[in-house]
Amino acid sequence: GLASAAQAALPRYALLEVGHLVLLLIAIVWVAGIVQRQRGEHERLLQGVVILAVGVYLVRVVVSYAAHLTVGLPPWPEAALGFSHRRFFNQMQTWTLPLLLWSLVQARRSGPGVRMGLFAMAACWWMLVLASGGRGTLLALLGGLALLAMLFRGKAGPWLRAGGGTALTGLVLYVLLYALLGDNGYSLFERNLARDSGRLYFWREALRLTADQPWLGVGPMHYAHWGHGITFAHPHNAVMQWLSEWGVPATLIAVGLIGWGMLAWLRHARYAVRHRPEERGITIALTWALAAGAAHALLSGIVVMPVSQMLMVVVVGWALGCYQPPHRPHRASARAHRLLAATVALALLAVGLGVAPDLPGLPHRKEIYTDWTGSYDLRPRYWQQGFIGYETDRYPTEPVHPK
Repeated sequence: GLASAAQAALPRYALLEVGHLVLLLIAIVWVAGIVQRQRGEHERLLQGVVILAVGVYLVRVVVSYAAHLTVGLPPWPEAALGFSHRRFFNQMQTWTLPLLLWSLVQARRSGPGVRMGLFAMAACWWMLVLASGGRGTLLALLGGLALLAMLFRGKAGPWLRAGGGTALTGLVLYVLLYALLGDNGYSLFERNLARDSGRLYFWREALRLTADQPWLGVGPMHYAHWGHGITFAHPHNAVMQWLSEWGVPATLIAVGLIGWGMLAWLRHARYAVRHRPEERGITIALTWALAAGAAHALLSGIVVMPVSQMLMVVVVGWALGCYQPPHRPHRASARAHRLLAATVALALLAVGLGVAPDLPGLPHRKEIYTDWTGSYDLRPRYWQQGFIGYETDRYPTEPVHPK
């Protein structure tokens, strides 16, 4: 990554990306350490945070829907989305729905009110997947559910019933609340499911950049370089992004490590589900979330967007902490402390030097971009707009859209 950044057209942005990824990795290891030292103590906190996040957002959706019926405002997701794009909301759903179903499965011994409330929340979460047209999220979640059935067989029965029951209820809610009463034009059933939404174009461009510079790529974050003539800031596929930005050797290393880690986790998960009933719930939930996140990363920028990145930190860190055997706390050596401090400092320095020069000009860039496109739909990467390497006071007269 450092070698790729050094030869990139804009090393400042490339080092920013490397530093940001290093900080994410350190955060994953930090979460894993907490789980490893205090296994089981934070599971209720994780469940509570997910339930609170989903519940608060559903209140927003209910208020938006009521305003649509009473005063004629556009329905969700056209109004009151709360995200700069509905796909970023779908990415959050990919990570959180398995954790929400975990709470529902564990609520079998709770009162009927708790079970009904959790069931309704999960069903509404499925409904919003359909209402927002989240093809990638739906495929990733259903594929993850199929993996649970193959991997855990009878032990996955409660999850299959809970997932299937809430999904069917979500479909019924969608038909009642959107197809019959509040059509929004964004739903899954109103999209052309055979259309690739430009992804084949993005992937071809990524392969073109890879062919131009196969060893070190064009540089971290540099798929978004304006000079390449690509109209999106990432290719909606993590592997294609690594190939074009980091090069073939780095991609082979990354894919190999991730595949090795996933296989190790699946072996651990099968053993834990069969022989450790106290770990069964969190193990199945993390397996589903990891599988769904990995699948969705091949169709979306789930590893790029900030909310999704932080949920990835929680899920991957939690799985790593559960995988590692518990150990007695011990104090690390002074040398290890210094090494960690230096790594964090250098990563923060790379991020700071990457973003600081752009801070004064951000309002001007947004104003020009709005005038150029006629909208405020800024495409994301590190900044919301995401493109790098262009003159801030001049844009092409006509935006180039993929055929």
